[in-house]
Amino acid sequence: MKYLLSFFLLIPMAQASPLDKLSCSHVVKEQVKEWKARGEWERRSYEGDDIYFASPGEKVGEWILVKPLPEGTGLSKVTPQGRVEILLRRGQCRKKSTQFAQPKPLKDHVSDKDLQEFTEKSPKALIYVWSSSENKSREGLTEIKKLSEKLGVPLLVLLDKEVPKNEYAKYQEDLGVELTRRVDALEFQMRNIEIFPTTMVVKDGKILMKMITGYKELSVLEKEIEKLMKGTGK
Repeated sequence: MKYLLSFFLLIPMAQASPLDKLSCSHVVKEQVKEWKARGEWERRSYEGDDIYFASPGEKVGEWILVKPLPEGTGLSKVTPQGRVEILLRRGQCRKKSTQFAQPKPLKDHVSDKDLQEFTEKSPKALIYVWSSSENKSREGLTEIKKLSEKLGVPLLVLLDKEVPKNEYAKYQEDLGVELTRRVDALEFQMRNIEIFPTTMVVKDGKILMKMITGYKELSVLEKEIEKLMKGTGK
C-alpha cells in the first residue's frame, strides 16, 4: 500500500459506512476495530484519483488509513513510533503485514506525546496554530487568548516549525515562550495543516476532526468554537 503523509484534497464523506463496499470488508472492520480507529472516516484523494479513507485513532498522532487496491484492500496504522501496513488480497483476505520506522520529532518542538498529555490534562481546550509568515495569524494571538479566557478553557498556542531559524529568537523575545513553542507532530501532518491560523477544539479529551481554518473576527470565531463544543465533534 502506498503510504501517504502529505495531505491533499479533502473530500467530504457522503457514505455513512465507507468500509462496507471494500474488498474483505469484514476483515477490514475487525482490523480497524482492533487498531481502535475512532470511525470518523474521511474520504481523501491523492492526485485526484487515488482514493483512500482516514480516521484518527485512540491517541494523538495515531491514524488509520484504508485504501481500495486493484488486488484487494490496504490498511495502515500510523503512529509516532512507526507504522504497520497490511495487504488483504481479494478472495482469500489473508493478512500480509509490513512494519516501518517513523522519523523522530525535532528536538525542542512540541510532539504528539506532548499533545496527548495536554488533552489528558485539559479534556476541554483550544489549540491555536500560527505561522510567522502569515501576519493575520499573529494578529489573532491576542484574540484567541481573550476568547479562551472568556470561555474558561485552557489554550495551547503552537508555532509552525517552518519559522526561519534566524528569526526565531526574535519571536521568542517579542512574544514570550508560551506563544512561540514550535510544533513537530504527526497529528498535524495527518490533518494537513497548511492554512494559518488553524484553531482546533479539544472535547472529551479528543481533538475534534473539524478544524477552523483561517483568520476569523472574534465574534465569528467564538460562534464557530461554541458550535463545535456543543455539537457532535466530528
